[in-house]
Amino acid sequence: MSKKRILIVSIILIAVMVMISIIPINNYFEEKQQKQKELNRTLSNYAYLAQNFTLGIYYYELDNPIQVEMFPTSRTQWKLDRWKMVTEILPIIEYPEELIKENAWIEVSDNLERNIEHYRTYYDSKSKIEQESLIRPDAIWSFIVRNSRWSDNLLRALDEAGIDYD
Repeated sequence: MSKKRILIVSIILIAVMVMISIIPINNYFEEKQQKQKELNRTLSNYAYLAQNFTLGIYYYELDNPIQVEMFPTSRTQWKLDRWKMVTEILPIIEYPEELIKENAWIEVSDNLERNIEHYRTYYDSKSKIEQESLIRPDAIWSFIVRNSRWSDNLLRALDEAGIDYD
């Protein structure tokens, strides 16, 4: 074999060996990046939950598994009080007292979402004319979580039930 062919074969072998060694390194960094994205998504979900219920949050561990403790603040109680008000005018919306006592805030949030979706199904089953006199599902969430009072139907129902919401 000529020196030129040996050089070409050597270069090709070196290139193949470099490519083979790069693939596992690339996979490692892709896996690491994916895990970081999942971690960020989970942390964002906790932050969103804490914001919605004005919870205090303490991160014990940020690696897998993430260990977080959420706890109510004085403002949390205001939101829970509004939730109780809604249950008085819309029995279809349940108040998860036991979950709240257990500080199971993920389940509390899931419960509110399920309740509102259940009510949304009821709301959507009504005609447009009937819906005009009902409380819109997004108004329920807005009132509980944001203290938003843009729904005349919600405010009217609270007034008719004799509930002081101020």
